[in-house]
Amino acid sequence: MSWLQTLPLKRRSFRAPETIVECNVKVMGGSMTSPVEFVKHWEEVAVAEFQQDSSVLVLTISAGIAIEIKLSHYILHQHSIMQLQNDKTIFCFNVKFCPKLFKDPYNRKQRISCRGTRYPEFGLLTSFCVQFKNESPITSRLSWYLRYVDFAIVHTQLSVSDQVQEMNLEIKNFDNAYAWRSLCCQGYKVTNQLRTLGLEEILSEECKYSDVFTTLADHLAGKPFFHLKEEMQDAIKLTESYGFDNKVPKNYTMVRRAVLTPSRLILLSKEPVYFNRILRQYNADYFIRLVYRDEDFEKISGMKYRGPQHLLEDMKQHFINGFTIYDRHYEFLGCSNSQLREHSFWFFSSYDGITAEFIRQSSGDLAKERCVASYVSRFGLCFSSSWNTLTIEEHEEVRFEKDVTRNGYCFTDGIGKISKRLAAKVAKSMDLNIVPSAFQIRYGGCKGVIAIDPSLGENREIIVIRESMKKFESNSKSLEVLQVSRPVFCFPEDYQATYSFTNSGDLRKAMYKMPYISSS
Repeated sequence: MSWLQTLPLKRRSFRAPETIVECNVKVMGGSMTSPVEFVKHWEEVAVAEFQQDSSVLVLTISAGIAIEIKLSHYILHQHSIMQLQNDKTIFCFNVKFCPKLFKDPYNRKQRISCRGTRYPEFGLLTSFCVQFKNESPITSRLSWYLRYVDFAIVHTQLSVSDQVQEMNLEIKNFDNAYAWRSLCCQGYKVTNQLRTLGLEEILSEECKYSDVFTTLADHLAGKPFFHLKEEMQDAIKLTESYGFDNKVPKNYTMVRRAVLTPSRLILLSKEPVYFNRILRQYNADYFIRLVYRDEDFEKISGMKYRGPQHLLEDMKQHFINGFTIYDRHYEFLGCSNSQLREHSFWFFSSYDGITAEFIRQSSGDLAKERCVASYVSRFGLCFSSSWNTLTIEEHEEVRFEKDVTRNGYCFTDGIGKISKRLAAKVAKSMDLNIVPSAFQIRYGGCKGVIAIDPSLGENREIIVIRESMKKFESNSKSLEVLQVSRPVFCFPEDYQATYSFTNSGDLRKAMYKMPYISSS
């Protein structure tokens, strides 16, 4: 194995030339199993278009599908491999994220998903080899530009081989199967080397290797190529040395997570998640938190492309049909308003007769909600991260009152009351040393803020719920707290303080001597 690396060019200003186009360009997709070995999974003839002003190489293949390879360090790995032949030059790009696909090759505004095309496994490709003619203007220009933007051009003799049949492993444990699929989600750079591991012997042992696969997947995510057998041995040693027995913080639980992109479903390891009402009532092991992202893990915006209908339709199928991992089928459950803004959703796998529909019906009476947005918002109250404090019965400790209104204005919208004694009990259940003056709560189908009202009596334990706080009927009697009031530091840059400085000389001199103002 020999590498010859060229130095990057010194930066200088230049005028970007017009777009360079070359036809009948050979494109191969696959993975690098070593610095000099490329495994080919598919091959196409494309029209190559290099747009230097936007740092993009566009490869238009059959059916009018355009592959956009962004020539940036965020998308590509540092080393770009270049092989010189008699009359041809091969560029090999190792990608960190799957290139984006477009249906319209001229303006590249209609994004599409690889699912439903001739390339359903396009998202598993981790390397692309593009072959140009030596005398083509795009060859010299592309080589110069890569060095100009500080990529390392490596000259080597590249060995190209065809793919081999993938291994079919029989895994009997869901945790191992999930971690194994999470490892395979890294792409062909992993699956092309599996036959060198002797995994049949590893999986036949009476051991839980989900931690090993999880560690290995995390380590391989940022590497363009590697020796998989050595990486596996390092992952086993690391897992045996440190393990995964970290204590989960109080009021947290471990939940699996996944990222859905237009090209693939990426399974990730468990992460600590703050409890919500649903996770407290059911087994958290059967939940998965799914986030919808673009190929580069950025949120997909409708303003960026000319109507992402194809992507939305692909996303819709996952919400309607769900997805399967080993022996579990996950169905869409719901999300909170904040999670919806982040394109994050909860999916659930049925167990012991408990289904996603059963959870929705058991959470409260939402039959009156005919608007989809209102339904999602109301049911999303159950997914708010909260601290479970006390169980409060309505007929004894809860009083419902009308809102305070005058001249068409509501002065108590979402604001209720709590007695001082009950507030102290809530604070004690949360291990707080000081009793807050207000609590942001969820109680059944009610949401809002309750503040301490001394007029409710010193010895009474009662909360007052306003009509504006009640969103739907629910049988849940647990008082859940999202946040509590706490001191807030106000600095002299605040508007009120600045206004005082400019209108009162004595006050200004006095306040200048204060380091800060604290208010609660």
